[in-house]
This record gives sequence, structure tokens and C-alpha cells, in this order.
Amino acid sequence: MTNQSPGSGDYAILSFKGGFHGRLLGSLSTTRTKVVHKLDMPAFDWPAAKPPSYRYPLDIPDNLEYNKEQDRLSLADVRSKIEQWKAEKGKEVVAVVIEPI
Repeated sequence: MTNQSPGSGDYAILSFKGGFHGRLLGSLSTTRTKVVHKLDMPAFDWPAAKPPSYRYPLDIPDNLEYNKEQDRLSLADVRSKIEQWKAEKGKEVVAVVIEPI
């Protein structure tokens, strides 16, 4: 025994703010809704990005441009979080959890 953690390396999963993914340890670490869901529960230190916030109906020209900009901003935040996590914490983001509606 070398007193090392078993299993894989120290990786991270990126999720989006406002998403609820469950109440088990792994999925709870990606949940970003209410603080009460995580009270007294250990969780992994994983990043959370800002999701796009769309305007509806989707097919109105003004909304199309706004929604495209929301996509661009969200993807930029995802890229930034992945790079930040690697640089600051030394953890590679190896998965993304998304809650499509």
C-alpha cells in the first residue's frame, strides 16, 4: 500500500449554473440549483459555466441575433472555465453535463 487514492486521476466535470442532475455524490457535484440540496454533503470541486438564456419565440429576427450571441457567450465561458481549471487547479475537464429541456 502506498496510501494513494484508488481509481483514475483527479479529473473534473463541467456543468451549467442552474441545472439539477440528481442527489448522488457525482451528480450532486454537478447540480447548481439550490444550496439546500448540498447541505452536509461532500462534493467534488468542479466548475460551472453560464448557460445561454434564450428569448422566445425563437424564429423572430431580433431573438435570433440575441440567441446567437447567448450561444457565443456561453461557449466562451465554457472554454474559459476549462482553461482556468487546468491552469489554477491542475485538473483536466473530461466531461460536460447538460440538462436539455
